[in-house]
Amino acid sequence: MFCKKMPLYFLLIFFGLMTICWASAGEQIEPMIAVAASSQEEGAVISDKAARTAHFLFYDGKGVYLGAEENPLADAARKAGPKVASFLYAKGVTFVVAGEFGTNMEDALSSYGIKYVMRTGGAHEAVQALIEEK
Repeated sequence: MFCKKMPLYFLLIFFGLMTICWASAGEQIEPMIAVAASSQEEGAVISDKAARTAHFLFYDGKGVYLGAEENPLADAARKAGPKVASFLYAKGVTFVVAGEFGTNMEDALSSYGIKYVMRTGGAHEAVQALIEEK
């Protein structure tokens, strides 16, 4: 008797999984912006070095300051760019702002689907300008 109902069970499982996948595909990823900065203060100046910056400031997609964190890879001996890109990806960052990006970091950010832009000046002002540009 179980064998006769087996195709029905497979169909139920299949459609159940498809429903879950379809529902999760519609979820929006909340944007998070990371700014390479000279200090941990919200009004810090944007660092000219993306991968070797001392700190990252984090903002949500509406420009609300979420906090700061020291760059754990600022003193990495080699390949800091790809390592920092991985670090930011793990944090959920979707956009990075810095004065300059090395080609290795640009490639790594792109591979993670993280957008990036070069800016100078104050971190908070740059984030607000980016949000207005969208």
